[in-house]
Amino acid sequence: MILTQLREATAANHKSIEGAMPLFPQIEIQAYRQLLEKFWGFYSPLEQLHSDAFSQQTKNLEMPLRKRTPSLQKDLSYFHDDKTLAALPRCADLPRYSSWPELYGGLYVIEGSSLGGQVITAHLHKMGFPQEICHFFNGYGAMTGKMWQGFLKELQAHVLSNEERALAVKAAQDTFMKLEKWLRAS
Repeated sequence: MILTQLREATAANHKSIEGAMPLFPQIEIQAYRQLLEKFWGFYSPLEQLHSDAFSQQTKNLEMPLRKRTPSLQKDLSYFHDDKTLAALPRCADLPRYSSWPELYGGLYVIEGSSLGGQVITAHLHKMGFPQEICHFFNGYGAMTGKMWQGFLKELQAHVLSNEERALAVKAAQDTFMKLEKWLRAS
């Protein structure tokens, strides 16, 4: 099963990237702002790069609903105006998906982060962070579980052969590594 393969193949990546996000036990608001800026610098160009390339193959995924940049923009508007936001650094070393199994592998990382984001959101609220800066980690809110299940259904329906599974696993690992590299860059 592809989900088991992805989970096992990226377990070390998942653990490692958690160390690049200094959220626990406590984070100051300015460090949180910088973390959001880093995510913006990764997700914004990544979504632009791949937004149209796979529209037919992923129409059942409701990709416009899965974009992360609108929630990042909401959070960052607390700290920045549009001009300052547009000037933030953008990652140039992005994962490249040249097939839909690779796209599904990359989405495994991005969609999976919405699950962990629920824990992070609760932590941020406990620390007193205002809701106005907690949209990104909140994922899809109450719909997060349903959106994850929808993604898994599509993943399992479209990544079938050994070759496709290998492409998806490699893309997931690459996405984790490039995101972590970007998050750790000063």
